[in-house]
Amino acid sequence: VGFLSASGLFIATNPGQGTIRATVKTAGGLGNVVGKATVYIPPPPDGTPTVSQVTVDPPTSGPGSVITFTATVVSPNGPTVIGRVLAVEPATGFSTTLLDDGVHNGDLVAGDGVFTGKLVIPASVTKNQLRFGVHAEDYNAPPASSPWVWVTVPLSGPGIS
Repeated sequence: VGFLSASGLFIATNPGQGTIRATVKTAGGLGNVVGKATVYIPPPPDGTPTVSQVTVDPPTSGPGSVITFTATVVSPNGPTVIGRVLAVEPATGFSTTLLDDGVHNGDLVAGDGVFTGKLVIPASVTKNQLRFGVHAEDYNAPPASSPWVWVTVPLSGPGIS
């Protein structure tokens, strides 16, 4: 139903119920402090935007490469109320904004509901994959956010383990 950000903040991503567990080792190795919380994320209200057809190009990449995200976003309130579409990799904090303006990031047609965004994978990355969540925010009254759609980007190249 969600994930913990790199800073330890819980971010809800999908409706449902889940449990967050945290374990911290105490100083001197004398034991652990354990905490647990149940979270319930209600289903989105009617009028919530949806994200679909998320692709990454190229599908496999490496440090220093540019990847392009493409996602189709639909809002029951119309395309003009989509305020922001993001691709976020929670473990690293890498993110990019996807646009539907017919100009930036390789977007071909403004206002068609197809959003694109580019991200340079930092040369310092050593992980063998990155997992991005793509999410849309509708600035209609009241505002609404889509559930997250997840895409994995396999990485290869020097220094990748």
